[in-house]
Amino acid sequence: MSVTASNPFKWRHYPGDIILWCVRWYLRFLISFAHMAEMALERGLLIHSSCIWRCVQIYGPELDRRCRPHLKRTNKSYRFESGNPASVSDSRRDSARPIV
Repeated sequence: MSVTASNPFKWRHYPGDIILWCVRWYLRFLISFAHMAEMALERGLLIHSSCIWRCVQIYGPELDRRCRPHLKRTNKSYRFESGNPASVSDSRRDSARPIV
């Protein structure tokens, strides 16, 4: 039951768009499989949570491999403009102090 390039959803019980919808939502929002099955039921699809788990195990790595090159690269440096006392000038700090 491996994923083939010609037809990756061959022999699957559900159509490819439903499988990809479940896998994308699970990977994007990190909700439980039970909640994902409940969301599918609200949309009229009876999908068991173990079926979603199997789909994530099969199609998740492939989605990650295809999407990873298109993501923006980030570095670990975060700079905040407001909220840092070192970035506030002395005149602004002095004007905020009450005169005693």
